[in-house]
Amino acid sequence: MKSVILQHFAPCSKETEQQRVQESEEYERKKTKKVHFWDCRDAQEYRQLEKEGKGVFDMPVYDPDAQVIDIQSTPRPDDPVHDIPVRILRPKGAPRGILMFIHGGGFVIGSSSLHDNVLRLLAEQTDLIVASVEYRLAPEYKLPAGSYDCVDAAMYLLSPDCEKTLGSTLSFICGESAGGYLTVQTALMLRDAGIDVRKRLAGIMPVYPIVDLSFLPSVRAGTASGQGVPMPTDDADRNFIALSLPREVWTSKDKIKNPIYSPLYANLGDMPPAMITVGAIDSLLDDSILLAARWELAGNQAELKIYPGSPHGYLVVDLDVTKEAIADLVDFMKGRLNSS
Repeated sequence: MKSVILQHFAPCSKETEQQRVQESEEYERKKTKKVHFWDCRDAQEYRQLEKEGKGVFDMPVYDPDAQVIDIQSTPRPDDPVHDIPVRILRPKGAPRGILMFIHGGGFVIGSSSLHDNVLRLLAEQTDLIVASVEYRLAPEYKLPAGSYDCVDAAMYLLSPDCEKTLGSTLSFICGESAGGYLTVQTALMLRDAGIDVRKRLAGIMPVYPIVDLSFLPSVRAGTASGQGVPMPTDDADRNFIALSLPREVWTSKDKIKNPIYSPLYANLGDMPPAMITVGAIDSLLDDSILLAARWELAGNQAELKIYPGSPHGYLVVDLDVTKEAIADLVDFMKGRLNSS
């Protein structure tokens, strides 16, 4: 049997690592002075502030060439048919496929339009159409509503109708944080729906995903030390996961580990190659390590890349590691496209 996991720390000198740690600490300090969603009347109020650059992140740079298409959801019991907006960014050249991107935000905040600058880089450097999914958010819509929206979007992006409309079909799925969770869930749901995801998808890229909603040790340790994302807390109004799950699931140690809520415990067989990336000081480090190990043990290709001195959220903020992380995603996608 080959090595359990293709893993390595990204090359980084001790000096650079220390600089990144200091930069991360300064980033966290600045965040404490900004408005968070729990400072607002409700999540909707914070989402509006995000779009105006008045939340944790700076003013978004909206791509003037972005277009939005609406995909109709699949009918399900107790889930009326609705439109799923998908934001489309096209590369300048002929497309080689489609990258579906899923934003983060703890399943509660965030939007498909907030990271156009990063998505534009990915589109131009890979010649892929980027399709960013506006999935339903909690607390208005509890999980697995967001998972359903993402798999419905992926189904459309794999379809002949999509090829006629956009000129290409789905090749990759990538998401960060909660979007990393939804990346994994989407691939699993596609497989369970009978799609040969190893054949149809060139790869997936969960970026610092959460995959165990009962919280692994690094999440609890990070929250206790004031680092990372504040999730394990007795205040359910401040807890992203408590807001995202049905109460009967959040309060049950057994139900919360059901694979429909915590994909780390799913059957991970017959899945596409995965590149899993995370910062060494991210409170979701354990999620990435265990996901990569289980992905490989299930007989799939998995690569885990850990960035020394790097925090949660580095993909969508301007940190020292951000360019390197984007370049690694691009290299993975180009490598998979060129080998197919």
